[in-house]
Amino acid sequence: MGQFRDVERMFSGVTYNKFTSGQLRTAMAKKIEAVLTKVKEREGRINKLMAENNITSEMATDMVLQYMKDQQEGRQRMMYSNSVRSQTPDAPPKEINIPAGVIANLITEKSLIEIEQEEVKRMVIILRNLKDEEYYFEPRTGERHSRECIHTLSDNDMEYLGF
Repeated sequence: MGQFRDVERMFSGVTYNKFTSGQLRTAMAKKIEAVLTKVKEREGRINKLMAENNITSEMATDMVLQYMKDQQEGRQRMMYSNSVRSQTPDAPPKEINIPAGVIANLITEKSLIEIEQEEVKRMVIILRNLKDEEYYFEPRTGERHSRECIHTLSDNDMEYLGF
């Protein structure tokens, strides 16, 4: 027996990727919940990194700007520094050094949060506009009928939604 090498054509006539609006709503609601859970985890990691390194949001903004400028100019640093005002008005500002990896992690987590929030936003729009039934005219009689909406998903869409 020879092996079938053209897997792409192997299942070309099979149409298994048709789902009702109800099935899509259920899968998308689960996916939205999973993505929002992931966003919360990322926010927790950001807060933990900032707490461990005594970084305030103002310091983070300044160091991220320094990091981005260095990236644009092709420079690399091991540490980023920022001045922190002391609690007492007479004391000089204290210099805090933060490893570049911490700043890179903050940037990465924040950008992934933005991407995931866009995913959720897109799915909410789709859910809001999904119809349960569609109307059509019977070709022979001209009568108006309704039928359940069927949606065709790509293999990637199915994998993403967990079908």
